[in-house]
Amino acid sequence: MRRRSRSVGSRAGSRRRRALRRRNWQGGSSMKLWAVSFLSTTPSWEAATTPEFGSSTSPRLTSMKRIISSDVGYPIDVYGTVIIRDSLDMKCNYIFRHDRDNCQHISSHGESLILTGPSRGVVFLGNAFFEIDLKIREGRECDDKQFNKALIDVVGSRISSVVQRETVDSWRSEVELIFAYVEKALEGTIEIKILSGPESFCGKITARTTDVSSHMLLYDSDVHGAITVGDDRVIQLLRRVVSVSEDKMLEFNIWTTSSDQNANTTHRQIEFTPLMKGSERDAITCGLYNLQIKVV
Repeated sequence: MRRRSRSVGSRAGSRRRRALRRRNWQGGSSMKLWAVSFLSTTPSWEAATTPEFGSSTSPRLTSMKRIISSDVGYPIDVYGTVIIRDSLDMKCNYIFRHDRDNCQHISSHGESLILTGPSRGVVFLGNAFFEIDLKIREGRECDDKQFNKALIDVVGSRISSVVQRETVDSWRSEVELIFAYVEKALEGTIEIKILSGPESFCGKITARTTDVSSHMLLYDSDVHGAITVGDDRVIQLLRRVVSVSEDKMLEFNIWTTSSDQNANTTHRQIEFTPLMKGSERDAITCGLYNLQIKVV
């Protein structure tokens, strides 16, 4: 595909892959966006098919963005959006959304932008679009700087492997997009409840599929602080939508840290088999907590 670009000062030597078309606006620093996407159609734990489209792929965005370096130095406060649009309705499906008053603080090289979407599965019927619009907050809004702005077209007919990578140079950052293409996908919504234990959950929870090693961050008290759960004792997760190939497993990893002087860490792992219909739940004990994990 031909790459159309409106760019000023873009860095030379951008890596290209035929799986993607890219349109960038301007160029400059070095941020690395690591986004692992899994492409679905249904908002439930069932086959990702529709009468209109038939079988498709299933989206779970197990994504991370990692800052490699910054021309403006550190620390920086980043805000803006990263959006996916798909073949279903072309509406905005946010995977990162922070306004100027709710920036993510990046203090050093190698830190990650925390993704919080998508809110539903991405229907992948030949192409999908990632739109990146990130800015750096300065003292006054008029002094804010564009960090990255790009439109990335994912062309399904040219995807040759499960995991694809693309690097985009734009404005003051370098963004690497990594996404995974999953066929015969099932999509589910995750709920994690504290059955017994402290009111605030201190620890970290991730999810992944057995065919892709990258983890999707669901909760991390080191990043957002320990969140006190409500009366229903359901933990507020960063992301709840997950998609899995029907012949793979969904794996949860849980780490908890004790509140004593030694601050011992406990790690537990549990796997779920995708179901064509209905829901699945199981309980697991990790440190001081007895948790119920439910996938609907």
